[in-house]
Amino acid sequence: MKPRKGIRNVLAFGTLVLLVLVLFVGLPMNASADPTTIYVDDVPGSGPGNPAEDYTSIQDAIDAASAGDTIYIYSGTYYEQVLVTKFLNLEGEDKETTIIQGTGTGWSTKGIYSYSTSGVNVKNLKVQGFFYGVFIITLAERVLLDVSVCA
Repeated sequence: MKPRKGIRNVLAFGTLVLLVLVLFVGLPMNASADPTTIYVDDVPGSGPGNPAEDYTSIQDAIDAASAGDTIYIYSGTYYEQVLVTKFLNLEGEDKETTIIQGTGTGWSTKGIYSYSTSGVNVKNLKVQGFFYGVFIITLAERVLLDVSVCA
């Protein structure tokens, strides 16, 4: 009977390990339970989102976001560098008219800079005036869709 008890223990332990792997490894580690969309507009309160939730700075919206959220950026020119340190979706309204513009001063070598995140998705943005338009350091997934990087 002892050999059967040992087999049951091994099977129970293996099932527990498999359950932990499915629950924790199979899911994005930093995604919020209920992702939301945060709106950024260079003219405050003019977008279709709730005006109280609109931001005029992409970085302010990123700082306020939870992992897994989407930052929707309306057409306009945003003179800033963007640091992403959590899993987010950055989506511009139009690739030709939603522009992250480098200022040529300070640390403006990177337009969109991301490190130590579980992933970042960038879509429909033009990034220009930076040495590195989009600089992402991560082993996780990252997706660039319709991103224009110009010198």
